[in-house]
Amino acid sequence: MKILAPIQEMLDNLADIPIASVAAAFQDPSVLATSFQEIIPPDIAQNFENLNTFFVEQFSTTFDFLISSNSANESDYVIVNEKPFKEICVPDSLAIPIGNYRVKIKTEHFITILVGVLSFIAGFITSIPSLNVSQVQEEQICIQAQQWQNHLLEQIFESIDASFSTQAESLNAFKETKEAQIKAFQKQEEAAQAQIKAARKQEEADQAQIKAAQAQERAAEALEEAADSFREASDSVKEPEYIEPHK
Repeated sequence: MKILAPIQEMLDNLADIPIASVAAAFQDPSVLATSFQEIIPPDIAQNFENLNTFFVEQFSTTFDFLISSNSANESDYVIVNEKPFKEICVPDSLAIPIGNYRVKIKTEHFITILVGVLSFIAGFITSIPSLNVSQVQEEQICIQAQQWQNHLLEQIFESIDASFSTQAESLNAFKETKEAQIKAFQKQEEAAQAQIKAARKQEEADQAQIKAAQAQERAAEALEEAADSFREASDSVKEPEYIEPHK
């Protein structure tokens, strides 16, 4: 899928950062997609608020792993807004509240969560064909899934302070890559939305044409029935006997 290329690029960038637990928590999108096909909520296409819940369900074990791991450096961390981490239910023991709606997260944990978000969306998009929806709906779901990812990443990086992180340079580079991709996605989204609208209009026109044809067919059948009735009535009427006039 062409839509996965930007996500994979960001994953590759993060994978190059030498953080121990990233490799352990990294999940192959194709593996995620296989598992998603069996457990993906049936109404996910109608309610994308479920994506937050679905993400938490899939990565709660990763959160538990990070909490139990003591490998992360206490003095190596980033400071970010708490809202996006509340949305995906990152525990306070990982996203430590420091006041003013800000949290402190160890760099290792922060990068692992980023990898989780990207892997989750890549796996989800790969599994969309299993929903058995129309092509128009499939494209719409892909767009909405990327909107969820982009919205979350934008909030995470909105006012990040990486001055205490050993990976500040890599994170800033990742942020620039993300911002460039989001701008490109927004342009693609506009084009895709236009195509979706055109496809829907075509579907509506096709449906209208089908209904018109059906109505015409019913009218023809009614005319044929009327003609048959008229013929039957004509056949049942006897011709009057001829009476020869008197001379």
